[in-house]
Amino acid sequence: MAGEAKSTFWASEAFGGVATENAVLWFDDHEGRFVPLVVTQVPTTGLYFGGPNHFWYALPHAKEENKCTLIGLPMPFNSFAEFQKSSGSNRPVRTVQIDSRGLSK
Repeated sequence: MAGEAKSTFWASEAFGGVATENAVLWFDDHEGRFVPLVVTQVPTTGLYFGGPNHFWYALPHAKEENKCTLIGLPMPFNSFAEFQKSSGSNRPVRTVQIDSRGLSK
């Protein structure tokens, strides 16, 4: 994950994120183990907010310069179970793209 940490947040009771300008490194604290799960990258600088049931992010609109697109993904992400399985395997943390449609593997 390139870049300096800009913010941290919780999204639901068990998942936290550390955000840089173009990515979020997600951690799982569900069983008292704070382990990295996945990196979500965005194609451009975005704004992020974690809530009890959703992860919200705003991206610049693709065609209109002065507008943003606001996206809300339900927490936990559908793929979090898959990321949790691989979190203790000593493999590099997986990176996925996040865009106006959600997560792309």
